[in-house]
Amino acid sequence: MTVAMRVRDRDTLRAYVRLMRLSERGLAARAGVGHATVNHLLSGRRETCSPETAQAIEKVLGCAGGVFFEPVRRTTTAPGKGLAPARRR
Repeated sequence: MTVAMRVRDRDTLRAYVRLMRLSERGLAARAGVGHATVNHLLSGRRETCSPETAQAIEKVLGCAGGVFFEPVRRTTTAPGKGLAPARRR
């Protein structure tokens, strides 16, 4: 199981990025992450990112950790592996 960071409120994050007069590309460059990552987080195509990405974005925005992102537990399952079948008694 790995930990990911989820955007708390996408609309608020987008509004704050605009308030800071940053473009998606500018935010991405300053945070050291890909433009696609920022675009997907702001557009809703993606809900989560790594803790490092969340921390870098919040640092560029000048706010404390946890303002725009919250931790979520994410389970990883190997491809082709589903739930184990129920045991028969």
